[in-house]
Amino acid sequence: MNTIKTIREYQEDVYKRDSEANVIETFKIDKKIEIVLDCTIFFPEGGGQPSDTGFINDFPVFHVREENGIVYHQIKEDDLSEDEMKKLMALSPGEKVELHIDWPRRFLNMQRHLGEHILSGTFADMYGGANRGFHMGEDYITVDIRLENDPAYDMVTMDMALAAEERINEIIWSDLPVTVKHFSDPAEAAKMPLRKELTIEDEDITIVTVGDETNPVDCVACCGTHPARTSQVGLLKVYKVEKNKDMFRIFFDCGAKAMADYREKHRIITDISDKHSAGLSDLEKKMTAEESKNQEMRQHLSTLSRSLAQTRAEDILAEAAANPDKVVFRSYSDMNADDIMRIGKVAGPELKKPALVLSESEHTVLLFSDGTVHCGNLVRENANIYGGKGGGSDVQARAIFPDNKNIETFVDLIDKHLR
Repeated sequence: MNTIKTIREYQEDVYKRDSEANVIETFKIDKKIEIVLDCTIFFPEGGGQPSDTGFINDFPVFHVREENGIVYHQIKEDDLSEDEMKKLMALSPGEKVELHIDWPRRFLNMQRHLGEHILSGTFADMYGGANRGFHMGEDYITVDIRLENDPAYDMVTMDMALAAEERINEIIWSDLPVTVKHFSDPAEAAKMPLRKELTIEDEDITIVTVGDETNPVDCVACCGTHPARTSQVGLLKVYKVEKNKDMFRIFFDCGAKAMADYREKHRIITDISDKHSAGLSDLEKKMTAEESKNQEMRQHLSTLSRSLAQTRAEDILAEAAANPDKVVFRSYSDMNADDIMRIGKVAGPELKKPALVLSESEHTVLLFSDGTVHCGNLVRENANIYGGKGGGSDVQARAIFPDNKNIETFVDLIDKHLR
């Protein structure tokens, strides 16, 4: 097994997109093939940053990992044809291969990672916040900030985050330099103006500094890849802030991802504006007015629904009184199950025998009584005969059917059962 550390060419030039390398070894693990090279431009997953993807010759690299200084390029067996698999496994030690990284992915990760540095440094400077967790997800980035260095602040509000966002974007647009220095001596690395204390005891320490070393925006140990200037981040947008245990989780994104998010949200808002015949400037006001009108209509509809339920409950009670030996059955095309429940609240306590009321649109029969006859048991014991299902309590129950064709037969069965 190879024990020679992989030369990482991206540490010297993060903009290098294509390269050549020599194969050290190729082996198969589970459904993956791993290739070790003498050098690589592929960044392996680490420090919160996803790995690069791309190609070795024509073989698609889906993930890259590092272990003990050795970089392993992973290829899925399922992504290869039988002939491609044979060619891949036939790669011999010393054979030269071509490397091509997915540059848009790499550059996006560079934008996002540097954005995280600037955000963390800004929260530390403005609010005494310490970065205690970082995750670069598919849809957004999160940073967990603990307020531990400034007693004036005990929470992070959205207003505070937006104030930080404004300063962050000013830093981005100031086109500050981003410098990367490598140290073999931890004591020398610790002399840098670090945002947080160096805890790495290693012979390969990388310090990333944003801005002038004498007064940096951020300075921290980091193994990731970053643009050479802050302006290449483009922009940073904070999405929301959430309390997370004793910390505050900041959701945000940068660069192309932030732009894509803005573009999609702008499309949605524009569509809503068009549907409401409103400009962006007065959309919120118009939607508030329409919501107020809708609320008034819902209240009016609720009043009418209660009145209708009262009238129909009285009709059911009148028939039950006139025909005490029969169950009352009603079928309504203009009521759903929730509407019919209002009938049951009025009529149910007055009924010795259950009334059965059908919502035609929902193929649902609701049963109501005073509990003398157990409504739930009637449904559980009889509905399945006609393809229905349901249940309930002693005073109310519902039976749901796939359609309405057998419901009157079900009602007739209940009527005969209770005579």
